[in-house]
Amino acid sequence: MKPPKLKVDINKALLSLCGLLPQEIKEIWFSVDELRDVLVTGGVHISLSSELLVTALTRANKSGVFMQKRTDGHGSGQGNMLSFYRHASLQHEAGAPLDQRTKVLSRYSNRLPTPPRNCFKIHPDIGDKLDKINAALLQYNEDNNKYEKELKKAEKELKKQS
Repeated sequence: MKPPKLKVDINKALLSLCGLLPQEIKEIWFSVDELRDVLVTGGVHISLSSELLVTALTRANKSGVFMQKRTDGHGSGQGNMLSFYRHASLQHEAGAPLDQRTKVLSRYSNRLPTPPRNCFKIHPDIGDKLDKINAALLQYNEDNNKYEKELKKAEKELKKQS
């Protein structure tokens, strides 16, 4: 059995949700984990993992169609570089994401702003996109659990044969 994957159209739909966020949220550079939390707060199923989001960002975001990417580490070496993402429609201003975040954090009492809970569910332009994404995430989790059980079973069989 092959490891499960989300379909490309689901990855694209997931990234397109970032364009439906409120403007003040869209402007912020987010790490992958933070972006995942923003999407889940907005209404994406909690089973969305950072790994699935990284896959979507690398496979479905060719040429930065949905999201811009910047790395920042303030010159502290390649091992400490962090990747940040925000919606692709915004202008690429000068300055590093960490500098921008410092300004934003001071404005919001050291917490990044989050979208209103379930804002995607009430958005007029969402259609059934969110339902398809959430159904695909649930199916992926189910398939992944089956895959992991089969792997464990195969490992036990190999140990018995040894």
